[in-house]
Amino acid sequence: MVEESMQPTSGRMIRLFGRRSLSKELAWLRNTILLILAISLIVIFVTATILLRVFMRKPLDILQKGIDRVAQGDYDYGLSEKP
Repeated sequence: MVEESMQPTSGRMIRLFGRRSLSKELAWLRNTILLILAISLIVIFVTATILLRVFMRKPLDILQKGIDRVAQGDYDYGLSEKP
């Protein structure tokens, strides 16, 4: 029978954290998560703004031309997809 002191112990690692060390690690993790969240929200906001400008430009131009025609007194004007 092999005694416990003769068994190899490679592959084991115990890492102990003190309160201060653990607190620093948690603060770093929190700050990293908040930074990633902020960057993600900024990217989503900028992307949504660009996509809305690209896809809404034509319908808004059509609506603006229709409003101008009606403002000039052409009440029979119908809005269509042709500019």
